[in-house]
Amino acid sequence: RPLTLTNSGNAALHIASLAISTARFTIDTSGTGSCGAAPFTVAPGANCQITVRWLGAGAAASDAAATDTATLTLQGDMSPATATVALSGTAGNAAMSNSGGGGCTIGAGTGAADPLLLLMAGFSGLVLWRRRARR
Repeated sequence: RPLTLTNSGNAALHIASLAISTARFTIDTSGTGSCGAAPFTVAPGANCQITVRWLGAGAAASDAAATDTATLTLQGDMSPATATVALSGTAGNAAMSNSGGGGCTIGAGTGAADPLLLLMAGFSGLVLWRRRARR
């Protein structure tokens, strides 16, 4: 997830270090708008992004409720000199499913009574009936 670091002050902000309390999360210093690797400077009124990546639930990946937590710590010349961000990553169900949003949703557990599926079946039946009637 990208975290936006904004310098709302009127002087340059110097970040000396970034650290995460566990190896289950990493900091990605690449990409457009990235703050880059520490140490770095953010100009007054400017912002940049710190991208934090979660590596997954590790040994607990089979547990759908597995959660990793960590703290991102920034050290710099701001006041106070240390800022922290709480991080959390939760394992989900590895099985893919259709949660709607268009198309036929019968795979999402709505069953044969899915309104869109019934409408499509009815329309198909009408088209076939009209074609046979013309012959």
